[in-house]
Amino acid sequence: MTTKQKANHLIAAADIGGTHITAAVIDIVDRSIIPGSLVRLSVDASDNAENVISRWSLALKQASGDLPVSKIGIAMPGPFDYANGISYMINQGKYESLYGLNVKQLLADHLTIEEDLFSFSNDAACFLSGELFAANMDSNVFDKSISITLGTGLGTALYKNGVAASADLWSLPFKDNIAEYYLSSKWFVDQYLQRTGSHHQGVKDLVQMANSNKVAAHLFQIFSYNLADFLIQFIKREEAETIILGGNISKAYKLFLPGVKRFVADVFPHVQIKVSRLGEVACLYGAAAEAIALKVEAQ
Repeated sequence: MTTKQKANHLIAAADIGGTHITAAVIDIVDRSIIPGSLVRLSVDASDNAENVISRWSLALKQASGDLPVSKIGIAMPGPFDYANGISYMINQGKYESLYGLNVKQLLADHLTIEEDLFSFSNDAACFLSGELFAANMDSNVFDKSISITLGTGLGTALYKNGVAASADLWSLPFKDNIAEYYLSSKWFVDQYLQRTGSHHQGVKDLVQMANSNKVAAHLFQIFSYNLADFLIQFIKREEAETIILGGNISKAYKLFLPGVKRFVADVFPHVQIKVSRLGEVACLYGAAAEAIALKVEAQ
């Protein structure tokens, strides 16, 4: 990672997930990923702080190589003090060893670079800002848009006046639990276990089974009801006109999205629901844009 002769248009970006880190170098002018820079490494989120930081640093090193990056933008799940780089994740089954630690300082020390190169932003907000910034969405998407990322956790964000921000609705009371439980992979795993006595690691297994397994198919139908119920509340709250879906569960959109669109249209017939065009790299674009405080604008 070269920092002495910095090219202001090159930003190293990383997306921190519950089981992995994805990193790349973004050309902020061309709005593109530098060829060959995209790296994805698995991470044990239950590991000690030293090993987690080492893994994250390795991904950033491999992505950046000798490229002269000017900033490092990191899309990070919360709770997290984004301004100061301190993690407050606890009781979420991930990165608890980092609780109360200055992640910015730890990464800077590990990479032997300056702390002020780092910028941390909420991962859900990065997804939305990256999607709008790099995917060249139609201009009508920009006004009153919201996003939801579905995976091991639940991310929610909203876009106003050129700025994407976290809506922080993961802990919203929902049914007999919180929204994140019903709209994440844990719900699928728990429900399949309760109904069949068989355990699966995540949604990917159930997607592969859905065409031939009635229980798996039924779970996606129930999920469509739950997701639509949540989205209707989110739309009312923000007066949204467009929703962008992301996260690993959204890859299985054919199994639940038709139902979601039908249920939402009964209440809000004008609202558009779109699936992410960029997938997980949207967070990288968003982290890069946030690193230089770049206002998202339609092309």
